[in-house]
Amino acid sequence: MVKKNRLAVYGGVFILGLTLTSCNQLPPTARSVNGSGLSLSVPVPEGVSAKFTLLTPVLQYRVASGAEVFNGSVSLSQIQSIAGPLNINLPHDGPWLVSAEWLVNGIPADIGADVATVTGNTAFSLNLGTLNTACYAVSIANPGSNAGVPDTFNFDNDLVAYSGITLVPPADVQCLLGTDPLYPSVYLQHYPVPVPVIAYLGNGNWVDFTDIPPGTVFYNDSLTAKRAALGSTAVMAVDDVYAIKLSALTTAWIQVDQAVNTGATYVHFLFRLNRHGASYMKFDVTLAGDAACNSSGVSLY
Repeated sequence: MVKKNRLAVYGGVFILGLTLTSCNQLPPTARSVNGSGLSLSVPVPEGVSAKFTLLTPVLQYRVASGAEVFNGSVSLSQIQSIAGPLNINLPHDGPWLVSAEWLVNGIPADIGADVATVTGNTAFSLNLGTLNTACYAVSIANPGSNAGVPDTFNFDNDLVAYSGITLVPPADVQCLLGTDPLYPSVYLQHYPVPVPVIAYLGNGNWVDFTDIPPGTVFYNDSLTAKRAALGSTAVMAVDDVYAIKLSALTTAWIQVDQAVNTGATYVHFLFRLNRHGASYMKFDVTLAGDAACNSSGVSLY
């Protein structure tokens, strides 16, 4: 079983300096290029500096208000010597959901989202959560398919176990394998009793799926959720993004990093957790992450 190496990231704030336009066509009421909008700053990935040679960080961003979506990406190598904020021109003031993701050598390194209330030219600093391998990524397998790989997982405490073993606190999800002989697929299900808590948000860049749209339907498992959207032949795939409501206030967001649907089946996924009842993936550490992957020394729980 091969896992990708994930880059642990922390660090200070790096002010991005480049005026960008949306991938969408701005309406006639859009602000001018040098007018008001969102001036965005984000933390820089750990280990990245002006003298880097092997790392190629790319910041992907998305700013949305209802059906209005403005997104794009910029390489750190393009902006390392340019002063000032990244200015994203928006057509109107009001609340906008701002999402950003650092990719380093094509690998997700940080992810986060929060609401910015834009009034004229608004400076906004977005917290991003590291995707440190030790705290925010896990492999689980359906029972008996992959020797030595457990099948259940608890998000907040980063605990894996075999079904039938009681975790304290208990597991949140279990990995299982679908029975369809033509389109076999691993999937995640609430544990120990299936309840409709899993929604399929889409496949692609995680930054584009950091919110749960109004009217989203939740299902007992991730495979049913995906097939409800894409049809009966759909299977779990790399870059799938799901939301899992663990309680009234706590939601886990996951992105599939590896999915093996035949043979020694298993799924390896990255995750973030929000425990404040938000419908978007605002930065929040897990209990395990605060203890093991927080380099600041200040509790972020």
